[in-house]
Amino acid sequence: MTHICIRRRVRRHPVHIFSLAVCLASFSSVAHADEGAGVRFENSELSGQSGPLPEISRKRHSRTNSGISEEELQWAQSAWAYFSGGSKHIARDEVLVTEQPTKPVASNEAQPQTKVAMPMPAALVPARSDSVIATMWSAGDQVAAALIAERLGLIDARELDRRFSALLGFLNTMPLAFGQMPNRYYDSVTGAMLGSDFQPGTAGWSAVDAGRLLLWLRIAALQHPQFEGYIRNAVRRWNVCSVVSESGLLQSAVQEDGAQRLSDETARGYDIYAVQGFRAWGLDTPSPVSTKTSAELSIFGAAFPLYEDRNARAPVLTTVPAYIGMELGLDVVGSEVSAGRDAKELLDTLHDVQARRFAATGVLTARADYRRSTEPFTVIDSVISNGFPWSTSDVAGSAHPRLALVSTRAVFGLWAFYESEYVEALRRSIVQLYDPALGWFEGRSETTGGYEITRSSTTNAFVLESIAYRNFGSLFPNAAWPDQLAPPITDCRLPFSATSTGE
Repeated sequence: MTHICIRRRVRRHPVHIFSLAVCLASFSSVAHADEGAGVRFENSELSGQSGPLPEISRKRHSRTNSGISEEELQWAQSAWAYFSGGSKHIARDEVLVTEQPTKPVASNEAQPQTKVAMPMPAALVPARSDSVIATMWSAGDQVAAALIAERLGLIDARELDRRFSALLGFLNTMPLAFGQMPNRYYDSVTGAMLGSDFQPGTAGWSAVDAGRLLLWLRIAALQHPQFEGYIRNAVRRWNVCSVVSESGLLQSAVQEDGAQRLSDETARGYDIYAVQGFRAWGLDTPSPVSTKTSAELSIFGAAFPLYEDRNARAPVLTTVPAYIGMELGLDVVGSEVSAGRDAKELLDTLHDVQARRFAATGVLTARADYRRSTEPFTVIDSVISNGFPWSTSDVAGSAHPRLALVSTRAVFGLWAFYESEYVEALRRSIVQLYDPALGWFEGRSETTGGYEITRSSTTNAFVLESIAYRNFGSLFPNAAWPDQLAPPITDCRLPFSATSTGE
């Protein structure tokens, strides 16, 4: 029988009934997941309360000036391959074509070559291999990948200009959902909006996806001022008055009966990261607020508070504090990120908890959300989600314990910050999970070791970000932060006058 350790921090509290319900629900859910997986977890697997906890040695990675290593360069080149041609639906990269002569030519004569005009790169890169679907999150991946590729010397300034200009052209002309915000899905071949059924239509919009794109557009505007005017024109098309709800949470919109219906963003764990994108453009966007109960769940010596509100559904993922640390710095977002911790505390905790699970069970663990080419297309692989430890589920919440993955993103997220025996074990487990011409795969199965060969823009951009962070430090320049934050101006556009660079 599976046991979960829930401790009450306050003896008399009106949420005791809720805490008991969480305990019973957790017992039922995890037991059901174990039965479905055909695996029986020991008590220490879940609570870490049986026997002494293994000692974990880690130290923060210190950036050196020795330059990028040959191995890191190979990793970066393979990650960039996804964006430069490794995704099935990306337009052909530029090539010189040798045309056959129209008449026979003697073997000792020079073969005439005709330089064919180089086609512009595709405006959008698919979010996942073998798919045409692109999102604003994957557009943010594109911006990040291109800027980092140029900084690492994988492409030159001319190639960056070609690729980024193609994307800017799309962002300045793309149709908007309800005429307000970027649609949730676009066809990366035609540029058309797609509905929730992935047929031409309107799906709605996601403030979380838009927030990632805004963060990287702000970086691009500062690092490459020749693009700033075009970036501002693109972003000023958005109507942001509905981005934040009256309760202070990021919102999303869906089409319902031909009209727009607003609701709080589904708790994916990335809310506080996405908030920084809107703040980078001067919008006064509040951080999500959590309402804790009197109970907490202990996993291998780490206490995770339980919540009464939507945050109870938010998965605790390695990648969330890693994104914040790599892009903004672990100390920039000082408020709670997840599990009652700021980014630095959360990343330390996640390193230690996953390392202790490995020490106790022999199961390599590096949890993050990831993509698959068959259903379920998105898997939420978390340390804790909705009060359940080591939860692996689809976006609807159905359990899929057999799909637990050693995530390439999660491994690189830990590698970017730590030097430890556990991180080295993780690195060795995924160091070959790429095709130099196609990009990095999503990871390998926790139980079988088999590859999850799906590739995504998110994983490959993340690999590039982690390498850049290890070599250059935080990727978001301090000068890109606005001098002050303000609400939307009267026409519901982002308050550009509040930015440090001015209009």
